[in-house]
Amino acid sequence: MKRTAFALTLILALLFSAVAGIQFVSLAADIFPPAMSSSVAVFILSPENKTYNPNNVSLKINVVYVPGGAVLDKNISYSVDGQDAVHIEPIVGYEYSLALVGLSDGSHRVTVVATMDAKENFFKPVPYEDTRAYGAGDTVYFTVDSTPPKVTVLSLENKTFNTSSLQLNFTVSEPVSRMAYSVDGQKNTQIYGNMTLPELSYGSYNLTLYATDKAGNTGASETIIFSIAKEQVSEPFPTIWIVVAIAGLVAVIYAGIIFYCKKRKRQREGKGE
Repeated sequence: MKRTAFALTLILALLFSAVAGIQFVSLAADIFPPAMSSSVAVFILSPENKTYNPNNVSLKINVVYVPGGAVLDKNISYSVDGQDAVHIEPIVGYEYSLALVGLSDGSHRVTVVATMDAKENFFKPVPYEDTRAYGAGDTVYFTVDSTPPKVTVLSLENKTFNTSSLQLNFTVSEPVSRMAYSVDGQKNTQIYGNMTLPELSYGSYNLTLYATDKAGNTGASETIIFSIAKEQVSEPFPTIWIVVAIAGLVAVIYAGIIFYCKKRKRQREGKGE
């Protein structure tokens, strides 16, 4: 009797587990559409997660699918910053390329989605916010920077300096990838921070400092016009004249002493001493 009850209990538990498993699979199918096992994938080749100058931001994508799937051109689209989707046409096979224009300075997001032919019953169109979960799209975050860095020279002024050794101190408004200066319009000399300029000879000069940021924008400082004063040559110390003056003074003192001695002698002789 006990064995029969145990067997019936075991059979009922197995039936209940089977029914629950079927319900779980059905629920998962409702939550995760067939797109999860789709035969298409989208890869954004450009832009990348970095900073761009607006002159060179292009969208390049590659759509990969297995034989038997049909990717409709009208079902390839992209969206910038969550705006309305824009359908695009292929240029070569399943590689797509176009320019992203009108982008403002700042952070941006581009999302690309590819959907399969509906009659092939592969999967439904995918919301842009869920492309990674469905494996039917790709999203890239990037930054646009079209503003050149501001460069300010601190140590030089439009004036005349009495030294040929000058400091070049400056500030820039953002991190840069390259800095250089030019004197009198000559070839730029690359530098890596504040520095002492090479010795400059007597004359007038003009100097401009340049800085290029990571997006390729180059900013220039105000051109500083300055002069180096002619070196003042010191006159030789007049040693000879000092010697002559001392000798003359000694002679005058000696003559005075002689005169005084002779005068005293005459006075003593006049008194009969």
